Amino acid sequence: MLKRIPQSFIQELLSRADIVSVIEKYVTLKKTGANYQAACPFHQEKTPSFVVSPTKQIYHCFGCGVSGNAIGFLMAYEHLGFVDAIEVLAKQVGMELPELETSSEHKTHDESIYALMEKIAKFYQQQLMSSNEAKQYLKNRGLTPDVVKKFGIGYVKDSWDQLIKTFGLSQQIQQQLFTAGMIIQGERGYYDRFRHRIIFPIRDRRGRVIGFGGRVLDHSTPKYLNSPETPIFHKGTELYGLYEVYQSCRHIDRLLVVEGYMDVVGLSQFGIHYAVATLGTATTTYHIQRLFRITREIVFCFDGDSAGFAAAWRAFEVLLPLMRDDWQPRFMFLSDDEDPDSFVRKAGMQSFEARIRAASSFSEFFFAHLCKDVDLNRVEGRAQFTDQAIKYLRQMPSNLTREMLLESLSQKARISLEQLKWHLQSNSSREEPSLMASPIVLPKISAMRILMALLLQYPYLAEGIDEEIFAEEYDGIQGMSLLKELMTFLKTQDLSTVTTGMILEYWRDHPASKHFNKLVQDQPSELSEEIAKDHLMAAQRKLKQQVLQVRIEVLMDRMTKGVITETEKQYLQELLKKKRKL
Repeated sequence: MLKRIPQSFIQELLSRADIVSVIEKYVTLKKTGANYQAACPFHQEKTPSFVVSPTKQIYHCFGCGVSGNAIGFLMAYEHLGFVDAIEVLAKQVGMELPELETSSEHKTHDESIYALMEKIAKFYQQQLMSSNEAKQYLKNRGLTPDVVKKFGIGYVKDSWDQLIKTFGLSQQIQQQLFTAGMIIQGERGYYDRFRHRIIFPIRDRRGRVIGFGGRVLDHSTPKYLNSPETPIFHKGTELYGLYEVYQSCRHIDRLLVVEGYMDVVGLSQFGIHYAVATLGTATTTYHIQRLFRITREIVFCFDGDSAGFAAAWRAFEVLLPLMRDDWQPRFMFLSDDEDPDSFVRKAGMQSFEARIRAASSFSEFFFAHLCKDVDLNRVEGRAQFTDQAIKYLRQMPSNLTREMLLESLSQKARISLEQLKWHLQSNSSREEPSLMASPIVLPKISAMRILMALLLQYPYLAEGIDEEIFAEEYDGIQGMSLLKELMTFLKTQDLSTVTTGMILEYWRDHPASKHFNKLVQDQPSELSEEIAKDHLMAAQRKLKQQVLQVRIEVLMDRMTKGVITETEKQYLQELLKKKRKL
């Protein structure tokens, strides 16, 4: 597997790839002035609001807000991972993907394992066709031949060495079977991992078989058995049924996360083609990030018993520090004696989807969980409830969702919003923050935002940046360190070829990524080179004035208090002279 793709390769790839050529393979584009326009492929709309900029090498939809570069488009449209999207784009422009920390020998080894796993999957499917017991079991579970074929369901006999006899006669193949987790090494040699089970192939995004899940036909234990961790299979990152969702749905508006293979298969048979399942593990951070890259509405479905509620809360705790304003997670619980498969067979697709629509929102589930063991009619109960809520809210990003949760908490706990915010901002040790150590923070500076927005969209303007703006005396100003980082990057680039898309890609995993994307989205109109330069000069001048004013006010305050030094007085006079010249 590729460990890391060099940033230099990614930048070269984006310089060669034309975003218009990439997107028009999937979407019909119409030229409108300097840009191209189309109906957005990511949401339903009547009036085209999807714009592609060949100059900036980015796309943006003014309807649903999606945006990105060529790599981002492939990830979103084809539901690809980052590396897979780069691989697809590299093939389109004729570049060979580099390999790091992986030799060609290892790559060939992995490819041979993928090929072997595919052969095993087909073998299990053939075994199902020749087993009356297995076919009767699936018939009793209500599965049709079509859904069995769709998911590639198979069967393995009650034998310790069937797989070894079929595939593992050579030592080389035995080693591959062992590496893939299909056989186990015991005191007397190898034996098959899966025996007398219905087999569910687990596929990756490309449809390659990477592992298997096996369910017993009787009451033996364990009920479900999964492939172990292998070089090609990682339980904490994969989702059963996701490949089949891609095959069934062009637009994925919602994903339903359930707990079992049979739930995914049964729901698909009844027309609910957007269900996936974790592979015997609790929901992980990777699961959350992967799910929300695909769609904005994720419904977690659990059994209604104590174990189901505990699993739901664990998923909530994983989700909490990642939560974004545009995400819509919800939580759905069935009764103790029901699972999704049995419920949809009894009540039908419409009733099941009605239960989905009635699922608890993120905020409803959060407050219901914290309220269940406290009495909000008593002061002590409200205090306990508030204390617990604050501890969780501290883990959230500072966004609109957290602000709205605070407002709801204020109403439920009968405490002012200002008091809640004070408690939220107080650290766990309740120490007073040091004012002397705090940097000077300005209110929202439009000049700084304009300056960065211009550099992001017209990188060539970096040549006109006055280096004096980065003088040491301006340290501590909000946004200045990020502006310095941006300028440092631009100085290493050929400003005649660098594009907005390349800049956004460089900052993909940086904390500033979301901020940069918003700056680009907020300035959609194209400017001539002359006007862009005028805006740059005006923004620089205004920023210098604002920064100087803050420094002057600090020194004037020290003078009023009688604690200013002679050196600081001289510095104040210099700043006043500079201000008059600006």
